[in-house]
Amino acid sequence: MISHATSLAGPLLNPAENSPASPDWATRALARAGRGVRGVLKALWAQAAQVRVRQNKKRLRVCETVALGDKRFVTIIQVDDKQFLVGGASNSVSLLAQLDKPAEFSSVLQSRIGEVSG
Repeated sequence: MISHATSLAGPLLNPAENSPASPDWATRALARAGRGVRGVLKALWAQAAQVRVRQNKKRLRVCETVALGDKRFVTIIQVDDKQFLVGGASNSVSLLAQLDKPAEFSSVLQSRIGEVSG
């Protein structure tokens, strides 16, 4: 007797137990295919998560830029948790100021509520 195979071709190898007319045959075949697809999707999701993590590790970010005309601009650049105001022209770039870390909205709201209440 031929042993049962675990692939989708398995039902074809043992027709006595797995006839294509049987509803169990189709259910088992779909379950095998589903497990394969699920495994592939799981692997792709894991790989996508790793890519996202790498992108979040960037240390330098341009927060905002304002054009001033005549090839001049000011921009806020964030490096790690510090922010800098930088000005630039067609032939130079200058550090204008190191900015204070912006307060979180919730802490500003609590302090304003305290001022109004007290």
